[in-house]
Amino acid sequence: DQRRVHGNQPCDLCTLPALNREFYLFPSCRHVFHQDCLVDEVKRNLTPSVLHKVHDLERTVAEGDRFVKKVKSDDPTDLAEEGESKYDKARKELDTIITSECIFCSDCMIRKIDKPFFRPSEANSWLLE
Repeated sequence: DQRRVHGNQPCDLCTLPALNREFYLFPSCRHVFHQDCLVDEVKRNLTPSVLHKVHDLERTVAEGDRFVKKVKSDDPTDLAEEGESKYDKARKELDTIITSECIFCSDCMIRKIDKPFFRPSEANSWLLE
Protein backbone atom coordinates (compact mmCIF):
# COMPACT_ATOMS: atom_id res chain seq x y z
CA ASP A 1 0.00 0.00 0.00
CA GLN A 2 1.53 3.34 -1.07
CA ARG A 3 -0.12 5.19 1.80
CA ARG A 4 1.44 3.06 4.53
CA VAL A 5 4.40 4.19 6.61
CA HIS A 6 6.43 1.44 8.22
CA GLY A 7 7.46 1.65 11.87
CA ASN A 8 11.13 2.25 11.17
CA GLN A 9 10.71 4.57 8.19
CA PRO A 10 12.68 7.78 8.78
CA CYS A 11 11.76 11.36 8.06
CA ASP A 12 13.55 12.17 4.81
CA LEU A 13 14.85 15.44 6.25
CA CYS A 14 16.03 14.69 9.81
CA THR A 15 16.27 10.86 9.49
CA LEU A 16 14.54 10.27 12.84
CA PRO A 17 11.64 7.78 12.85
CA ALA A 18 8.64 9.35 11.13
CA LEU A 19 6.09 7.79 13.46
CA ASN A 20 7.48 9.60 16.51
CA ARG A 21 5.72 12.82 15.56
CA GLU A 22 3.02 14.15 13.25
CA PHE A 23 4.13 13.55 9.66
CA TYR A 24 3.20 13.95 6.00
CA LEU A 25 3.46 11.23 3.38
CA PHE A 26 3.60 12.05 -0.32
CA PRO A 27 2.02 8.92 -1.86
CA SER A 28 3.28 9.41 -5.41
CA CYS A 29 6.97 9.47 -4.42
CA ARG A 30 6.77 7.88 -0.95
CA HIS A 31 8.74 10.69 0.73
CA VAL A 32 7.88 11.10 4.41
CA PHE A 33 8.53 14.23 6.46
CA HIS A 34 7.78 15.22 10.04
CA GLN A 35 5.30 18.05 10.00
CA ASP A 36 7.70 20.49 11.66
CA CYS A 37 10.65 19.45 9.45
CA LEU A 38 8.60 19.95 6.28
CA VAL A 39 7.16 23.29 7.43
CA ASP A 40 10.64 24.62 8.22
CA GLU A 41 12.02 23.52 4.86
CA VAL A 42 9.06 24.80 2.84
CA LYS A 43 9.19 28.18 4.60
CA ARG A 44 12.78 28.64 3.44
CA ASN A 45 11.55 28.61 -0.18
CA LEU A 46 8.37 30.70 -0.04
CA THR A 47 7.86 34.14 -1.48
CA PRO A 48 7.58 36.87 1.18
CA SER A 49 3.81 37.22 0.70
CA VAL A 50 3.15 33.47 1.02
CA LEU A 51 5.53 33.27 3.99
CA HIS A 52 3.55 36.06 5.69
CA LYS A 53 0.34 34.10 5.03
CA VAL A 54 1.89 30.94 6.52
CA HIS A 55 2.89 32.86 9.66
CA ASP A 56 -0.67 34.17 10.01
CA LEU A 57 -2.07 30.66 9.60
CA GLU A 58 0.40 29.26 12.13
CA ARG A 59 -0.74 31.87 14.68
CA THR A 60 -4.38 30.94 14.06
CA VAL A 61 -3.60 27.24 14.45
CA ALA A 62 -1.72 27.95 17.70
CA GLU A 63 -4.69 29.98 18.98
CA GLY A 64 -6.96 27.09 18.05
CA ASP A 65 -4.74 24.64 19.94
CA ARG A 66 -4.87 26.84 23.04
CA PHE A 67 -8.64 27.28 22.65
CA VAL A 68 -9.26 23.54 22.37
CA LYS A 69 -7.02 22.79 25.38
CA LYS A 70 -8.76 25.44 27.48
CA VAL A 71 -12.26 24.28 26.57
CA LYS A 72 -11.34 20.64 27.16
CA SER A 73 -9.83 21.49 30.54
CA ASP A 74 -12.92 23.54 31.55
CA ASP A 75 -15.55 21.15 30.20
CA PRO A 76 -14.66 18.50 27.63
CA THR A 77 -18.25 18.37 26.34
CA ASP A 78 -18.37 22.09 25.53
CA LEU A 79 -16.31 22.61 22.39
CA ALA A 80 -17.51 25.79 20.71
CA GLU A 81 -17.94 25.37 16.95
CA GLU A 82 -16.73 28.87 16.06
CA GLY A 83 -13.23 28.32 17.47
CA GLU A 84 -13.06 24.80 16.12
CA SER A 85 -14.06 25.76 12.59
CA LYS A 86 -11.63 28.70 12.49
CA TYR A 87 -8.87 26.35 13.64
CA ASP A 88 -9.82 23.66 11.13
CA LYS A 89 -9.95 26.15 8.26
CA ALA A 90 -6.50 27.55 9.11
CA ARG A 91 -5.04 24.04 9.53
CA LYS A 92 -6.42 22.94 6.13
CA GLU A 93 -5.13 26.05 4.38
CA LEU A 94 -1.71 25.65 6.00
CA ASP A 95 -1.62 21.96 5.02
CA THR A 96 -2.53 22.89 1.44
CA ILE A 97 0.39 25.32 1.21
CA ILE A 98 2.87 23.01 2.90
CA THR A 99 1.90 19.88 0.95
CA SER A 100 1.29 21.44 -2.46
CA GLU A 101 4.35 19.60 -3.78
CA CYS A 102 7.06 17.28 -2.47
CA ILE A 103 10.13 19.36 -1.76
CA PHE A 104 12.42 16.64 -3.19
CA CYS A 105 10.50 15.64 -6.33
CA SER A 106 8.85 18.75 -7.67
CA ASP A 107 9.63 22.05 -9.32
CA CYS A 108 10.46 23.29 -5.83
CA MET A 109 13.83 21.52 -6.09
CA ILE A 110 14.49 23.06 -9.52
CA ARG A 111 13.68 26.55 -8.24
CA LYS A 112 16.25 26.24 -5.46
CA ILE A 113 19.09 24.82 -7.54
CA ASP A 114 21.12 28.01 -7.08
CA LYS A 115 20.79 27.92 -3.26
CA PRO A 116 23.51 26.42 -1.04
CA PHE A 117 23.05 22.83 0.13
CA PHE A 118 23.80 23.78 3.73
CA ARG A 119 23.34 26.79 6.00
CA PRO A 120 26.39 28.97 6.79
CA SER A 121 26.28 27.70 10.38
CA GLU A 122 26.75 24.14 9.06
CA ALA A 123 29.82 24.94 6.92
CA ASN A 124 32.34 23.39 9.32
CA SER A 125 30.55 20.06 9.23
CA TRP A 126 31.24 19.86 5.48
CA LEU A 127 34.99 20.42 5.74
CA LEU A 128 37.19 17.49 4.72
CA GLU A 129 39.88 16.50 7.19
